[in-house]
Amino acid sequence: MDINSINKIFDMSGMGLLVEDANRKIKFTNQKFVEFMQIDSKPEDMVGFDCALNAKYAKHLFADPDKFEFDIIDIPKKCLPTDEIIQMANGTYFKRMYSAFFLENGSYDNVWVYQDVTITVEKSLEIERQKEFYLNILDEIPADIAIFNDKHKYLYLNRIAVENEETRNWLIGKDDFEYCEHKNIDSKLANLRRSWFNEAVNNHKPFQKVDEVKKPDGTIKYVLRIFHPIYNKQNELTYVVGYGIDITDQYETAIFIENQNLRFKKLINGLTDGVFQIGVDGKLIFYNHAILDIIKSDVNNLLGYFDFKTVSNLTNKSIDNLYKLFKKVAANQASENGILAFEFKDKSIKYIDYYFWFSSNPVDGDCVIGRISDVTLQKLRENDLKSIIHKEKELNNLKSHFINITSHELRTPLAVIMSSAEIIDMILSKPNLDQKIKPENYTTKILAEVNRITDILNDLLIVGQIESGKIKFKPEPVNIKEYIEKIVTENYSTYKDGRSIDYRVQEDGRKVQLDKNLMRHVILNLIENAFKYSPNKPAPILEVLQTANELKISVKDYGIGIPKKDMENLFQTFYRASNVGNISGTGVGLMIVEHAIQTHNGRIELDSKVGEGTTITTYIPINNVNDTKHADTKG
Repeated sequence: MDINSINKIFDMSGMGLLVEDANRKIKFTNQKFVEFMQIDSKPEDMVGFDCALNAKYAKHLFADPDKFEFDIIDIPKKCLPTDEIIQMANGTYFKRMYSAFFLENGSYDNVWVYQDVTITVEKSLEIERQKEFYLNILDEIPADIAIFNDKHKYLYLNRIAVENEETRNWLIGKDDFEYCEHKNIDSKLANLRRSWFNEAVNNHKPFQKVDEVKKPDGTIKYVLRIFHPIYNKQNELTYVVGYGIDITDQYETAIFIENQNLRFKKLINGLTDGVFQIGVDGKLIFYNHAILDIIKSDVNNLLGYFDFKTVSNLTNKSIDNLYKLFKKVAANQASENGILAFEFKDKSIKYIDYYFWFSSNPVDGDCVIGRISDVTLQKLRENDLKSIIHKEKELNNLKSHFINITSHELRTPLAVIMSSAEIIDMILSKPNLDQKIKPENYTTKILAEVNRITDILNDLLIVGQIESGKIKFKPEPVNIKEYIEKIVTENYSTYKDGRSIDYRVQEDGRKVQLDKNLMRHVILNLIENAFKYSPNKPAPILEVLQTANELKISVKDYGIGIPKKDMENLFQTFYRASNVGNISGTGVGLMIVEHAIQTHNGRIELDSKVGEGTTITTYIPINNVNDTKHADTKG
């Protein structure tokens, strides 16, 4: 890949790139790096500048100028990869990545990559602030609150539940049995609370019980214990929230509950998630303020009616989808969750994460409760991040191509194997069947298709080895004529359609240093493609010419040819020409060919015309092969 392509890729991905030599002289930088560092020069004008010196002029852009200048000088001395977040003076954040790229001459280049991660860092900081905020709220709620995992182990206790901080911290990860043993008290309390926990979990609903607690002065206070199981979208128990309310004095309890209700409403209305409750008759029973923002409602008071006035700003299609979802939950008395696209009449769209479930209670009767969250910004940010991470996107594309091609290419041979196996089974189970039906006819088909599958998997395995750089280059002296004739005779003396390859070998008797395994893939792939893409045409021609300086291998066919627009991408992994139609293929053969030829320090020429045929010619220099060289990784 040339430097312009690299420059274009990094600019498109939003990353800044700087490459300097071991003497700290700039060899290459891109436009994004220049923009990030606020440099009033073109990237190409930076070549040759002293990077360490330039750091002195740029350090004022960073929140910690001295550390930045120190790192720029110190990090390359160690030649160790680094990956860190740095803050700019203007409040933005960058991920700075450094690695030393060692060259074949023993020297090395310093490679610096800068990526704007301001959104990600600010989101992380906001999450931490929210976490602290909610923990403070839980500690201030006038009730003892405990959160358990599915094994009844404590995950969280607020200060009201256990005032002593040392004891509270000790209890995390333990249960009431361990507490009773620690305090050397009867485990009756632990057994009782375990039974309440199991009652809530087994019945998939909150369980409450009045607990008698003996105070230090000998008096009894009564605490209403409630265990509330929480389940995820897969209906798996995630944790159980336990809380206790002192109901010794009914008056104080009533005041306490009222205050809790006010706090609850304040907390709910402070949420960005919309929460609502609708009766099965369509009347709105409860909602929080976030609902109004999410659905862009112009109505201030929505209680007492639904009648679609609450969603009047939505398009009819979105209203219909929402109403169908509501009716489905109410009719099935079940839960539904997912993401809806709210389309508004002003042409805007919001993506809404929702969870609706059916509920029935003596006060409100049958109703549907729901939680909706506006995840539009989240989805947009996710899309932005995905576009930045170019390599991950490329990997996902490769995986997708791999699945599509392997599923398509394996379907036919597997179907032949299955049908042949069924016929063999029928023959074996019916000895008196027509003797003309021979099992060996079908075992031959099975073996042929197994070989076909093996060839496909071998090609894919080689691609994986190439991508991971695990293929070793092992050249050895090869007699060209004998080598070519052996491959052709063993594999293409007669093609399956009756044609035979027309091959011509001109050599001078000298042996050539080749990796026989890699070159075998080259020849087989080129010949197989020539036959496959030239059905009902004259047989392909293989020409091998050994000169004083190079080995030329050319395969010509008279087939469908290759469209000009496809030629540039033809050697990419899984890429196939747009005119192949139903002709089978994985799109990895030419990628393997290119890798093998490049490993031999050779080159490839492609000449093709649609409807007339294709000629692919490879050139390998003679006496210019390093037998200790490893195969490069294509990338």
